[in-house]
Amino acid sequence: MKFGKILIIFLVILITSVGVVSAGTFDLIEESSQSQSQSLDGIFEDIGGDGILKLNITSCNKLDERNIPDGSFTNLNGDNFTWKNAKNISFSDEMGFDSYVIVWKTSPDDYNLDTSSEGDQYISGYTPRYQDIYFLEYSKVKNAVYGVILGNRNQLYSQSDLVYGMLGFDESQLDVSSAVTGNLLSSGSSSSGSDSGSHYGGVDTSPYSLAKNDPGAYYDHYEYGDNYKIDDYLESQGFD
Repeated sequence: MKFGKILIIFLVILITSVGVVSAGTFDLIEESSQSQSQSLDGIFEDIGGDGILKLNITSCNKLDERNIPDGSFTNLNGDNFTWKNAKNISFSDEMGFDSYVIVWKTSPDDYNLDTSSEGDQYISGYTPRYQDIYFLEYSKVKNAVYGVILGNRNQLYSQSDLVYGMLGFDESQLDVSSAVTGNLLSSGSSSSGSDSGSHYGGVDTSPYSLAKNDPGAYYDHYEYGDNYKIDDYLESQGFD
């Protein structure tokens, strides 16, 4: 009888301990889930700190920010541009893609710009490296060039995403749908340079934009499984 009572007491203690451990495990899972579901802070950058060109990337988390050495890049036309006093900001978006953006402000001396002309000047296009997207603005008032390069390794973004969505311009200011990569754009008009055609024209059908703005069109435009991270993200939002 004594052995039976001892066995019963041992089983009660064991069951109680398991319950405590299980409760602790669920607490950890809940805490982990809560940490993963924290709101995305986004990135806001006043490039140059004088209010001329502002970058706003929503629904992302900044991973790192650091100053980088002076460098240069070319566009798809082979034109060469420099960056100076730049910093690289890496981030992860709501779909789990890691990317980066390089921003800088510098003197117009290294750019082939007619600084005697009236008004600001804008250049936008793509680079051969993963079709990264760049945007340059020459401010007549500040006599300075402001630059942005948006990393596009997964080819998720379009020129419209950068110019309209992140930099806050609208089509009445700049029309990128008719812009040739590397063109000099005039404020309030389409391209003033070559008429060789556009890189991205008409409706923005980049995978990222479609997935966020029109999931049905994304599945119509791209085969299922075209991009597993986007598909997983849409499924988590109730689309299939």
